[in-house]
Amino acid sequence: TDRGAAYCSMDFNNYLTENKCVHSMSHPGHPWENSPMERWWNDFKHIWMDHHPRPANLEELETLVQGAIDYFNRKRAYASKNGLTTEQFRNQAVSC
Repeated sequence: TDRGAAYCSMDFNNYLTENKCVHSMSHPGHPWENSPMERWWNDFKHIWMDHHPRPANLEELETLVQGAIDYFNRKRAYASKNGLTTEQFRNQAVSC
């Protein structure tokens, strides 16, 4: 996260606790700790959202996010991962 007010707020942290979630927040001066998630959000905003209409309601937003998760993990190949999808790259690393 960018350590912004939304992520540091008591309401947000209570929401995460109630839903058994642990948020990732990098330490100051260590931005690489959260870089995979930051990269995903950047791709979601600038690649995915630029090619899809803005959702009109929560259901459409959930569908849009699920589609992006599937696309970026299972369909989009990355040069930085030797032309593999994220899922293929992870499976290759696990099988070694």
